[in-house]
Amino acid sequence: HGVAHTGALVSLNEYVGYWMRELESEIGPNDHFHPQFARSLQVRLAQLTAKIAGVQRGPIRHLVLFDLPKENEKEITSEFRQLKAKIESIVGFEAGAIKQPPMKAQQGKLSNAFLVTFSNKTSRDAYLPHDEHKRFVEKVGQFLTPSLTVFDYVPSTLMNTLPK
Repeated sequence: HGVAHTGALVSLNEYVGYWMRELESEIGPNDHFHPQFARSLQVRLAQLTAKIAGVQRGPIRHLVLFDLPKENEKEITSEFRQLKAKIESIVGFEAGAIKQPPMKAQQGKLSNAFLVTFSNKTSRDAYLPHDEHKRFVEKVGQFLTPSLTVFDYVPSTLMNTLPK
């Protein structure tokens, strides 16, 4: 969509990966821990790794918020909806107008919301560079305004399983 895609999974993986590398770089072969403490660290790391892997397998929601001209709304919605039939990694699609008053964004107003669902992160990652997605973005490019908002998220029922 011409903007950086940020998703909770990518940020979480980068965050956890960073701290895991930091921890590994700080612990040398001559460092010694009390065996119970070392074991608790191993168990906690294994639990965190398993939960992250579980979230990666779960659904990803890709939310796109536009400010569309009324006269082009039906055409663009139809084009977006057709991506579901053209890109097999899309498992769900919803579209709707943002009801009055129009939602205010930092850079303008937003009139339409589109929610694309993928079964997992790998499916979402396959969608972004897909030729049909690129064609759609190119076609609607003339309607993209600074208020365009795009982000990915994991449904809260999955996020609640992550350790605090």
